Amino acid sequence: MSRRTQRISALLAAGYILSLILLDIHAGAQTPNDKPIPLMDYLAQIGKDHDCFFTIEQLLNEKDDPGNTIAGHWVHPASFRDCLHALEPLRRISNFSYRIDPTNSRIIHIIDLRLLAQRNYALEAVIEHINYEGKLGDLPAAIGKTGIGVSSPLVTFTGETTDYKTTVAVAGERLNVRKALSDFIPLAGRTNHILWTATTRFGERMTYVRFP
Repeated sequence: MSRRTQRISALLAAGYILSLILLDIHAGAQTPNDKPIPLMDYLAQIGKDHDCFFTIEQLLNEKDDPGNTIAGHWVHPASFRDCLHALEPLRRISNFSYRIDPTNSRIIHIIDLRLLAQRNYALEAVIEHINYEGKLGDLPAAIGKTGIGVSSPLVTFTGETTDYKTTVAVAGERLNVRKALSDFIPLAGRTNHILWTATTRFGERMTYVRFP
């Protein structure tokens, strides 16, 4: 073998070894935090990091791309200085919007925009009178008894939980449903930063609310 051939072989071998080293470094850098996670988990982590809480209102439509809905979206976790900046990357999700709660700025409502355009959407309704004291998980049924289309889920899936430990006292006149669901929950010491999820099927009047 000529010296020139030997040098070429040595360079090729060195390049191969270097590529393996770089590949190993790259693989090592792919920590679990680099991988996409469900949006619900992302919001829960943001809430924990920045002491804020989320509610989620989603519309289910069979025609939707499951991967581009609020419920089905996955995101790459990242560091942000506060809750609102962490929500900016989510604007690319179809029909994604959010509102800061007018009573408590630590609560942020994630809302599918199509729900706000839906006639007689339950969470935009006003409760003429309510005086409820009891378990948080039973609050949707109490609101439903006022004639508004709100209920607890008819079925729950494996792994889903409902908060029947927290006690709330909800009372008022002409109270917005979203406010009734959110603003009476004691936040001190609450470890779950998703306060509730509300699911409405396209074309249906009823909204199913669960407190995880």
